[in-house]
Amino acid sequence: MVMPVWLLFVGILLTALTVGLGFVAILGATLGRRVRKGRKTGRYTATPGNSSDNSSSSRIGGV
Repeated sequence: MVMPVWLLFVGILLTALTVGLGFVAILGATLGRRVRKGRKTGRYTATPGNSSDNSSSSRIGGV
C-alpha cells in the first residue's frame, strides 16, 4: 500500500510546526524568566544609573 504524497506532506508540515512551536515556547519561557529576575534586581528600569552592574549601558557616561 502506497501512502498518498499529500498525506506525507501534511505529516511533515505538522511535525515541523510542532517542533517549531516547542522551541518558541522554551525560548519564551527562558527569556521571560530572565526578564522577571532582572526586574526584581532593578536591571530593567527607566532610571539611569540605578543598576549595580557597572557595565550597564543605562549609566550616564558608561562605555
